[in-house]
Amino acid sequence: MNKTSVAGRGVIFLMVSKAYFIIAGYAIHFGLARLLGKELFGLFGIINTVVGVLNAVLITGTIQMVSKFVSQDEKKSGAVLKSALQLQVLVGGGLFALYYLSAPLIARFFKDQGLIPYFRLSGLIVICYAFYAIYMGYINGRRKFGLQACLDMGYSTLKMTLMLCFVAAGIGVAGAIGGFALAAFSLLVIAMFVIGRRPGHGSFSKGALFNFEAFIMIFALIMYLLLQTDLWLLKRLSPHDISYIRAAYYYAAQKIAFIPYQAIIAITFVLFPYVSRLSFIDDKIRLKEYIRQALRYSLIILVGLAALFSANSQGMIRILFPAGYEAGAPALSLLVFGIVFFSLLYINATIISGSGRPAHSFLIALGTWVVDILLNYSFIPRFGMMGAASSTTAAMFLGLVVSAIYVKRRFGTYLPLASFLRVGAAGGAVAALSLIFPCRGLILIAKLIALSLVYLGFLRLIGEIGKEDISRIKATMKRS
Repeated sequence: MNKTSVAGRGVIFLMVSKAYFIIAGYAIHFGLARLLGKELFGLFGIINTVVGVLNAVLITGTIQMVSKFVSQDEKKSGAVLKSALQLQVLVGGGLFALYYLSAPLIARFFKDQGLIPYFRLSGLIVICYAFYAIYMGYINGRRKFGLQACLDMGYSTLKMTLMLCFVAAGIGVAGAIGGFALAAFSLLVIAMFVIGRRPGHGSFSKGALFNFEAFIMIFALIMYLLLQTDLWLLKRLSPHDISYIRAAYYYAAQKIAFIPYQAIIAITFVLFPYVSRLSFIDDKIRLKEYIRQALRYSLIILVGLAALFSANSQGMIRILFPAGYEAGAPALSLLVFGIVFFSLLYINATIISGSGRPAHSFLIALGTWVVDILLNYSFIPRFGMMGAASSTTAAMFLGLVVSAIYVKRRFGTYLPLASFLRVGAAGGAVAALSLIFPCRGLILIAKLIALSLVYLGFLRLIGEIGKEDISRIKATMKRS
């Protein structure tokens, strides 16, 4: 079986697990929005996004660090695993300590000292993620994508069950955070048992691991700050009496807007080790092919979802959240396109980092974040939630353009303008059709499925999806 087939199967495995992750995640928020009420749900959103950024930093930095060095030389995988675990005592443990001690400062930023105990409790999640990510990076580097998908799905199930049960038992926001922490600890133990001890042949430099991880973690921090800065500044810059209500509405809009990003994140998990490997052996022809296909399929998925979600923002919120949350619908209609730009920026950055240049990814992300902060500070006081959504969308677009130019110059390939135009035309067509036939509830779900098929059919008609694509997908599905 060739490596392209393995990569294709890996995408299928991880996309299935991501789809399940999305479903479980929305079940959690569907339940919490009803069990907690608007203000407490807004409070939970602030806590969850702060700890989520730290988790994302650890997950991204650690997985890519371990995956890169394991994929380059699998004979040294045991030594890499051992050194990474030792290194994480300092890195993950240090981040946990810093977060715990900084809880009063973080709470002060949000103008609510009552958040301190919640931040400190959520630190347990951080330390568990720090070590769990090492085992996931090892699995990813060995290209055992089926096992990675199974562990992800098991974690999603346990997290959903514990969080909702604890909140339903009357423990409130602390119950939601505690259930999250217990699920993370449980999956860490399971991963340790599944992977077991891997004897290392020789030693592996902790310095090499740390130098790469440091850039990736700093880059990941900036990237995930890009996703949450608008919500945090909306809470900080809004009048105190409505700050948590606004946060709840915008957090609900975010959760839906992030679906397109979550739908393609599996591509980056598979793409990174292959870009790393092909860059290492200097296989430029196959590297260009992986880049083009990853970007093209991502664009098709992202634009289709964004067009349908934007045109049906009110109906989407009504399906997932209680009455009243429709106030976030206008922000969702715009923000979802900002997330499309962010997703393509993230893929570009993954390509750049995978080729061994994480510092360049960091600089692009940092510049984008600075623009995002300035725009949010300018527009939130005047336009509220729409100011946050428009600021984020504009900043993400700028970052995408810069990163696309870099990838084109560095690797000599990118998506042709014709692909952007064809996919954009198909997305615009299904959005227009959707607006002509408004509906809600279960009928809306049926409409979205039907229009998704229309979207794919339109792409086939105008030649963006060809026979080769259909054959490739069928063959990958059959092998999977």
